[in-house]
Amino acid sequence: MIKGKVLKDGDDLTKFPLKDGMTLMMMGTPEENMLKEPEQQIKFLEEMTPAERAKALNEKSALIKPAGLDNLGNTCYMNSVMQCMKRVNELK
Repeated sequence: MIKGKVLKDGDDLTKFPLKDGMTLMMMGTPEENMLKEPEQQIKFLEEMTPAERAKALNEKSALIKPAGLDNLGNTCYMNSVMQCMKRVNELK
């Protein structure tokens, strides 16, 4: 699209007053063979049951624990250190 005019595939761009820094809106459709349906149906975490979530996240139990800790006042730095330490197997 150039200044409100929709261009076609066969339009000659030399006939339009193009300038450096000019904004052009590019729209179109992909080639026929480029888009295809996903092989597996996409399922979002919000739509899953707790058991499906546990399986998707490779957890052993169906109990999903919330990520992180609740901040109580000025405990955000302590919480972040605790979360980092939790990932170190020797400190578990």
